[in-house]
Amino acid sequence: MTATGTDDAGRETGECEYLPGEDGGYWNYILKADYNKEGTGALDLTKYYGLLPHGKSAYVYDAEAGTVVFTSGIVSITAKLLREGDYSYGSSTLSVPGIAFDFALPGQTTQGAYPWTDYDRFAVGPRNYVMLFNKQAEAGE
Repeated sequence: MTATGTDDAGRETGECEYLPGEDGGYWNYILKADYNKEGTGALDLTKYYGLLPHGKSAYVYDAEAGTVVFTSGIVSITAKLLREGDYSYGSSTLSVPGIAFDFALPGQTTQGAYPWTDYDRFAVGPRNYVMLFNKQAEAGE
């Protein structure tokens, strides 16, 4: 992420470049058919996990709200910015070593009487998707 200025509201603006892994590819967001407990074949989970635009996008960071809005073309997505520290998600704690983006998802809102499984939480109704990032050293650092 590279800051390039501020908007009229005083929020930081800039450019984000989300690059593929060392193998040249991004996660394909496909749950293999063997893991699909519904038996309907492989599942494309892009709607839950393919949220951060691949390649270059513009961003606006709202420090007061603690959010970052990424925009690529006509698509915008908002994420909560998590800084180094520990964060609670239900009965679990996530340790963020650098920064992370927390995308709120339209998953289950209550467990109720239904015993949600790991499969349900991952493939049927996830509530959050957190991407962890560590700063990469620039050439010559």
